[in-house]
Amino acid sequence: MAAEGCTACVKWLLIAINAVTWLFGGAIFALGIYIRATEGDFISFTEDDSSLLTVTNFFIALGSIIMIIGFLGCFGALRESLCLLMTYFILLLIIFVLQATAIILVFLYRSYVEDKMGEIMKKTMPQYETENGTKGIWDRLQRSNGCCGVDGPKDWETWGSLKPPYSCCKDSAAECNTTISYEIIEKGCVSLLQSYLTYVAIAMIVVASLELLNLSFAMAIFCNLRKEGTLV
Repeated sequence: MAAEGCTACVKWLLIAINAVTWLFGGAIFALGIYIRATEGDFISFTEDDSSLLTVTNFFIALGSIIMIIGFLGCFGALRESLCLLMTYFILLLIIFVLQATAIILVFLYRSYVEDKMGEIMKKTMPQYETENGTKGIWDRLQRSNGCCGVDGPKDWETWGSLKPPYSCCKDSAAECNTTISYEIIEKGCVSLLQSYLTYVAIAMIVVASLELLNLSFAMAIFCNLRKEGTLV
């Protein structure tokens, strides 16, 4: 009786944790979609460079797969199916290994991604006054996120040979004197990318921790069902 109660507890814990895993997978997916789809943000600068787009697409795919596996774990536990649980265990183990690799890569190559993005953004600064598309991208990025330049407002003088545009004003509703430092935003826009990568890494670490629990619970339920002679 105690063993049956323990098995039932593990079963419902597996279902609950898979539900939470599904939510975190959805968070990774949504964050990837947000970065990919936000017209005025970083992706707009990467039309001629596919490396950063590939990273974003990877997060979207990873989030989708985690959501699918989370659903499979819930369904397999509810059905108490050996086949579904073993399929779930194998797929989750593969995802856990890939995700652990991705977490390591995020921390190892975060500086590279930031530097690469910074280089691409700086190359577009001289086009601010000559191309309306570039001007619109920069203005939306700076106004919506409260930032100026790549590392700061001085980038406009260094790389664009321009004074900071009005979208760098602290008061976004009015034009300011962008030659006066206290009237313009000092924070660079590349810091936003640092925040994005940090959020993604935190979400992936939380999901990986839940996946370890799921692997243990799934194997425990599988072994118990096999002892009971369940063939489904």
